[in-house]
Amino acid sequence: MALFASEAKLTSNWYVAATHYLTGGLVAPAIISGVIAYGLNSVIKTENLNIIFDILVGTVVSILSLWLSIIYSQNYIKRHYLIKDTNKVIKISTIFYFVGSIIILAIFYAFGILYLIAVGLGNHECEVAQFCDPKNSIISYSILTIIETYLFYILSKKYLNKTNSNPI
Repeated sequence: MALFASEAKLTSNWYVAATHYLTGGLVAPAIISGVIAYGLNSVIKTENLNIIFDILVGTVVSILSLWLSIIYSQNYIKRHYLIKDTNKVIKISTIFYFVGSIIILAIFYAFGILYLIAVGLGNHECEVAQFCDPKNSIISYSILTIIETYLFYILSKKYLNKTNSNPI
């Protein structure tokens, strides 16, 4: 018996959903995206690329990190929890993901507004492309959030259905 081994335990759907969201939808994607972005940034100098290519690479990295994170989350949940109702866990964690994404977008744009105010007050040129045209940026990131939420749901449905279920 391993030192840290534990049997899977029956836990509430909310708890498993929160664990899935935090593991597969927030922390792991942030770490994976950060590592990939840092690697790409050191290989490719992004200031020479156009914004469309930058957004395209960011989207691919985001989707890849989400996919890998959900697989990791599924493996973690499979080892530690028995799920009462997999469909409820998937729906609850998807709601967590969508609400969390909206909160992160709101924080992102709050800093963007502060940046634009600072640029305007200092009469400097706008250098952060995402904030220079806030209307188009809000639309594109909102669409990306909806797509990522849908992918989170679809990938969760695919992988979480392979976890331990307890028919209660």
